[in-house]
Amino acid sequence: MVPGSTGDRLGLQRGDTLQHINGQLPTENRLSVWLQQATQQTSIFLTLANGTTYTLPAAYISQPVIYPSEVFMADGDNKVGYLFLSHFDFSGGYDLLKAIEKLQTNGVQELILDLRYNSGGSVAFAAFVALALADVQPNDVFVHYKGNGRLQNLQETFAQTLARQPDGYSFAATNVRQKGLGFRRLLILGTGHTASASEMLINNLRPYIEVIHIGGSTYGKDMASTTLTTPASVVGTSSVWHILPMIYNAQDQGEYQNGLQPQWKIAEHNTLSLYPFGDKRDALVAEALARLRCGEVQVKSEIRHRVNGTAEEQLLFQSAPYLAQPIEIQTIK
Repeated sequence: MVPGSTGDRLGLQRGDTLQHINGQLPTENRLSVWLQQATQQTSIFLTLANGTTYTLPAAYISQPVIYPSEVFMADGDNKVGYLFLSHFDFSGGYDLLKAIEKLQTNGVQELILDLRYNSGGSVAFAAFVALALADVQPNDVFVHYKGNGRLQNLQETFAQTLARQPDGYSFAATNVRQKGLGFRRLLILGTGHTASASEMLINNLRPYIEVIHIGGSTYGKDMASTTLTTPASVVGTSSVWHILPMIYNAQDQGEYQNGLQPQWKIAEHNTLSLYPFGDKRDALVAEALARLRCGEVQVKSEIRHRVNGTAEEQLLFQSAPYLAQPIEIQTIK
């Protein structure tokens, strides 16, 4: 449920069970087509399993980058922060800094970063997030882009990548780092919907801090792109070519086309009911808190290849085709 949306304002929550939509009981054999038809109407009438009814008018929804942050108690004296990032965009930059200030005020000692539905976005914002949350320095190497023999390689620090932020923003790497949390460990929730720049953040933080990936295998987009344009004077019409360099971290770790694998595997849809993001009963959040309570995340070498859990349940319908957001490199020098 998107914060600020009509459904959110009416009281709908992630995990609510729909009994009827427009008075009809959905059936598995035509669920996808039926829901697409329903969402094309000017409004839909929902009936929950508990009998509560809602009328939702059609509306454009602005997706916030950051959902509300939370603070949990993992045990008697260990405060754990939680942040959900829906995508990477500088429209959420100031909100992220405010959320960090709140977490600092509450004295959090660990952080759960929820990227389970983050399909990427701005690589510069990924560098911003790294500087704001982790124990990295502006001049540390963030990324290596490696092309073929005809395309030169490119190496960028966190500060250099942040400098690619769009016009209208002027975040300085040193200031972001000074205001940041500086954690030496992050518990990151990731799934098959975690893609592109969000995968890049997970992989490229690993040379500097302990990253505990909980959930499922990520999408597996380990390539960037750079655009080359052939002048019209050469070919008669202007042609555009997209070249795809591979993405590596400071230790030359990359090539995760099959997705980044979790240290602790758990399928969120195998545990019902679902709960709102940030609820400590959520399957992935509960797993992270349980690992903290029993101390299992503290032994990095032992958990790197351990996997448990069962296969993820089949989803019968997804509201929109899934697309990983591209990583565009403006210039390769």
